[in-house]
Amino acid sequence: MRGYAGTPIKLTEEFGFWIDGMQPDTWLTLTFSGNKMTKDAYRARAATEKWLYGQFQGFERPISHMIAIEKFHNTDYCHVHMLVRGIGDIPFQDLGSSWRSHGGGGMQRIKAYEVDKGANYYITKYTTKDMMDWNISIHKKHKNLEFDPDWERRSAGVLVRKTLISRIQ
Repeated sequence: MRGYAGTPIKLTEEFGFWIDGMQPDTWLTLTFSGNKMTKDAYRARAATEKWLYGQFQGFERPISHMIAIEKFHNTDYCHVHMLVRGIGDIPFQDLGSSWRSHGGGGMQRIKAYEVDKGANYYITKYTTKDMMDWNISIHKKHKNLEFDPDWERRSAGVLVRKTLISRIQ
């Protein structure tokens, strides 16, 4: 059985469960505007990562992310889909304001990550599309699911996810 764009469903499911191990807290969709619009996925990814990590220089804040750069359906320009861990305590209005002024300047949609939906709901379809650029950066403090036991209590089915993650590793 095949999933999005012919990708095997089991592969996308296990990839999503593996990303869940990062324990994201925020979902972002970001666009670029004006002179910051780009058709180059690498530049879009680099600019987004620079914005995300640049805000916290000098702070000891562990941040992990899974980013996927997608082209708009009707143009060649790129936009960003991203799961992040480590910024869930920052008001979404502040993140959006920061993106508009220092990042891409475009539209932003920022939401809390809903654990029960899982990463497959948010990001896997973007990583399996044909014209995609994506990257994963997991902070060393986030590599162990035991790091945040509260996340485990909130997460329905995390034991199933742990089993699948251990099979992948």
